Amino acid sequence: MLWVKILTGVAITAGTAAVLFAALSAVTYFIVFFSPKKGQNVDLSIPDGANYKRYGDVPKNMIIEAASVPFESVETTARDGTRLTGRLYVNHPQDAPLAICFHGYRGTPCRDFSGGLKSLIEAGNNVLLVNQRAHGTSGGHTITFGIKERLDCVDWVKYCTGRFGPDVKIILFGISMGATTVLMACAEDLPDSVRWVVADCPFNAPKDIIKSVAAGMGLPAAALYVPIYCGARVFGRFNPDEVTAADGVRKSRVPVTVIHGEADSYVPCRMSEPFPGLNPLCERFVFPHAEHGVSFLEDKERYERIVADICAKVRNGHA
Repeated sequence: MLWVKILTGVAITAGTAAVLFAALSAVTYFIVFFSPKKGQNVDLSIPDGANYKRYGDVPKNMIIEAASVPFESVETTARDGTRLTGRLYVNHPQDAPLAICFHGYRGTPCRDFSGGLKSLIEAGNNVLLVNQRAHGTSGGHTITFGIKERLDCVDWVKYCTGRFGPDVKIILFGISMGATTVLMACAEDLPDSVRWVVADCPFNAPKDIIKSVAAGMGLPAAALYVPIYCGARVFGRFNPDEVTAADGVRKSRVPVTVIHGEADSYVPCRMSEPFPGLNPLCERFVFPHAEHGVSFLEDKERYERIVADICAKVRNGHA
């Protein structure tokens, strides 16, 4: 009968569409969220692009120098059971401020904090460079753009208060995805030991940065985000819309310093523009001509002055 043929055709079409959508969700999950990719955990695997090339050998030499600094390997366990690892640099007394640093998407601690490590140590801080989940020697295979990483941040703070004591003064420092991580962590019940948060070139939410990158590649961003979202939920087992950096800024009880390169073509500078308006404790510094994650390289003197001022305030109990 005709209606049977029609229903059969519709069912076949719907089934085919469902299979194709599921396949697309799986493919986008592996492209966007699965980790690691080949070469990802190599410190000297510097991304292509003018943001690094314009500085010649300076980034490479900074990475080599940072990687040579002696450290203690430490680890803790995230609340979901994932093994988390880091590099701990104790160059000052136990009661010195502690900077806990979170690198970016498919980054490494020594690459993303190649300049920051030395500056933070010289500013009188002990330093913990974290391997974010699904990076380096940490466990896991799914990058969640700050969603689960924010809880890892809280767990690292608890580890450090156990290691250094509840009175340790902690500065959370993040770059790119790590910046979003520390801002999202402010939406959680952070211990009173956290005194300041510094976020260099953060995006507000996974949706924002994924759509922005897709649009920059000439892809249909809104349509593509649907299978990406489903891939995150089904294969990554997380909700990319669960929390935003803006939520964290709004709820923060401690000062927040946002730094962003005006010429950032990966995480556009406009993405962090609303943050100071959400909380009087939030201040934002824009670095003219700086591309993504290279404000330090563009104006080292100004960058170090901002960080040194924050460290001094924390050290002297003004935060």
